[in-house]
Amino acid sequence: MTVRDDPEPDWTYRDAWHRLVTAGREVLSRHTGTASLDERGNRVVDCGCGWRGNGLGWAGHLDSVVRSATDR
Repeated sequence: MTVRDDPEPDWTYRDAWHRLVTAGREVLSRHTGTASLDERGNRVVDCGCGWRGNGLGWAGHLDSVVRSATDR
């Protein structure tokens, strides 16, 4: 059975989807990243909010931003 075939939609999923879309529109737009190389040749990401670190750290940063934005 697919979601379309289900006579009663899962409102929990729908609510979570709505929160994620809202977070993307309102919160994530302030967290755009630009990459550069530091003096040692390591890749550094500068987030629009002022956060700075490596790519893996930036992924964690975005994860925490999304988690806090959707935990309402």
